[in-house]
Amino acid sequence: MKPLVVFVLAVLGCSRTEGRLVSRCELRDQLNSAIANLTVSPKPNGLSVENVVLKLVCQVEQTTGFNTSAVTQLPGNEGSHTGQQTEDHSKSSEEDHSDSEERKGPSKSKRSRRHDKTPLRPSQPPPAQNCTLYGVFQLNSCQVCNDSVTPSANICGTDCSNFLDDDIHDDISCLLKIPFSPGNFEIAEKKCKNVKTSVYFAQCPSP
Repeated sequence: MKPLVVFVLAVLGCSRTEGRLVSRCELRDQLNSAIANLTVSPKPNGLSVENVVLKLVCQVEQTTGFNTSAVTQLPGNEGSHTGQQTEDHSKSSEEDHSDSEERKGPSKSKRSRRHDKTPLRPSQPPPAQNCTLYGVFQLNSCQVCNDSVTPSANICGTDCSNFLDDDIHDDISCLLKIPFSPGNFEIAEKKCKNVKTSVYFAQCPSP
């Protein structure tokens, strides 16, 4: 089931400033400006800055519709018992295999017992966390900000509610502190994979 996206017009009572809809062109220009001021430009997988900006803006359009007050509540880890089930199945299979080998003869049984000393045990999944995504870039409360609910690394050292107002400068500043990886552009790769920058930003003034 896809996470339920809730658009909060008032900033959860934490601020008097309401969110707004940013334009595709404004977001492009602010990202370009912020990236230009970085010592090292983000270039995941050899992408140019132009392509990074295209994918970021496309991702925002698809996930939040450019709404700066978007909030998404993620479900917890529903498969938290999968690892244990897999382990139990593995143990059962080993026992069945051992019984089968013992019936075949002593030499086979020895090999089976040696194997049983070091059985493969799948690692347990991490405990469930009910993370929440905030703002136009859907910044994660478990990683980059503090919402006073979820334990967080708080990479950006700020309250999550600060990402819900009409000022996206702090959102962009925080976003650029997060290492880019292919996962950052998963939705953009599906929706805008073949879109060219000149076409996507055709209605925008030249940067």
